[in-house]
Amino acid sequence: MSEAHTYQYGDFCSVLEQFYKWESSTPERAFLHQPVNGQITTYSWADFAGLARRLAQSIVQMQLEEGSRIAILAKNSAEWFISDLAIMLSGHISVPIFATAGKKTIEYVCQHADVKLMFVGKLDDTENQVAAIPSSVKTVAFPYPNISVDMQWQDFLADTQFEGSPTP
Repeated sequence: MSEAHTYQYGDFCSVLEQFYKWESSTPERAFLHQPVNGQITTYSWADFAGLARRLAQSIVQMQLEEGSRIAILAKNSAEWFISDLAIMLSGHISVPIFATAGKKTIEYVCQHADVKLMFVGKLDDTENQVAAIPSSVKTVAFPYPNISVDMQWQDFLADTQFEGSPTP
């Protein structure tokens, strides 16, 4: 059995508790592997933690009401996991939207969850799916081409820096 699965089923730790455990005990251990344009970027726990904290700080700087809903509309990616953790770290609630969601679903979720911010990543019908996001929802694009939203990933992270937290 791998080291990551040595706990007993009766033991319960939250996602954040598990994150803190792995970050402190194995900071240099590979955690995520993200293929982009034929190249694979590997994120260690330290890389992942640094990016999640920087992103959380950017979210905090928006001064949203605590517990605000923040959506993620994207296919599976390293940025998806980083965003989900950053939302938790910043005291907000993650609202995942299936990457296959159509206009009605996107509009419905945004309205009924009262989404304040949305991270947008790779999608199959990017133009139409992005067009379905209400203009009242601020949007941040993951670092992939052809996602036209309010702000790009690197710009959103630009004003935040944590000492010792590398950006791959």
